[in-house]
Amino acid sequence: MEDNKYSIKFSIKYQTSPGQNIYILGSINELGNWKENKFKLKWHPGHIWKGTLVLPDSIYSITYKFVCISNDKSYIRWEQGLNRIFHRDMLPCKDQKKIKMECTWEHFHITFHIFYPLKNDSEYFQIIGGPKALGEWFKNGNAPVKMDLSEPKTIEGNSICSFTLFDRHRR
Repeated sequence: MEDNKYSIKFSIKYQTSPGQNIYILGSINELGNWKENKFKLKWHPGHIWKGTLVLPDSIYSITYKFVCISNDKSYIRWEQGLNRIFHRDMLPCKDQKKIKMECTWEHFHITFHIFYPLKNDSEYFQIIGGPKALGEWFKNGNAPVKMDLSEPKTIEGNSICSFTLFDRHRR
């Protein structure tokens, strides 16, 4: 890998029919600027599609989606939901040259990085929002996820619409 470049290795599981392929379209020339099918992934056993995108260090951020397209272009299925976002500054190591992105069709992960110095074990944050894991805005007695001084929390859900962050002492 050249010093002025880095790579993103994409992987997504999606079962296609014969003659269909998975592409990534996105906001940069290497991904067709949302207009061209430039970046085709390669099928692997188990319906895993993979591809490695090599980018110059000058590209820090991209938006993209996965798209299933038949060879004759008679079938096109865009991944639903919000555009995916890759932002290099959000990586744990910003100088990382090889990045692995294991994706799930129409699902994405959101990582909250919240800095608020908690003073003791009685203080905590709560994050509330649309998915059940975020309390579905407190519908049917669901509770929001509690963020305290313990280990990081993993929240899974189909979609995250919006959220509100508040702490117990500032309600």
